[in-house]
Amino acid sequence: MYFESEKSPEAPIEAGAEAAVPAEEAPLAAAPEALRGALEKRGFEQLTAVQQSVAQADDGARDLRISSQTGSGKTVAIGFALAAKLVDPARVGPTTLLIAPTRELAMQVREELSWLFAGMKDVRCEVVTGGTNLDRERLRLQ
Repeated sequence: MYFESEKSPEAPIEAGAEAAVPAEEAPLAAAPEALRGALEKRGFEQLTAVQQSVAQADDGARDLRISSQTGSGKTVAIGFALAAKLVDPARVGPTTLLIAPTRELAMQVREELSWLFAGMKDVRCEVVTGGTNLDRERLRLQ
């Protein structure tokens, strides 16, 4: 696994290189506050290494590049990076576009982010793919 900032000269953060979380700190404390309820409801007892890395390193001022094994929690980590924009009271309309190489992966990403953001007011996740009804997709994106 590695995690790096696109706008920072720092070297990528590798698995195991994350800052240690104090033992007295709650296991989900590094997660954005707006998402902790969804994580607990989903049965999370602690964050994965990639989620911990993103939660600790994301200051919202830089682009992130995240890479790790399948099943390591990358999609939830991406949700952590998006959360601050989604709770911004000045937010109007769509704020984020995620691009996936296949329809199947796009649907998986939507499913993961949908439960993660379910408790957030006025936040929805939609999938737009080629070969589908454009009018329906336009309505969903409005």
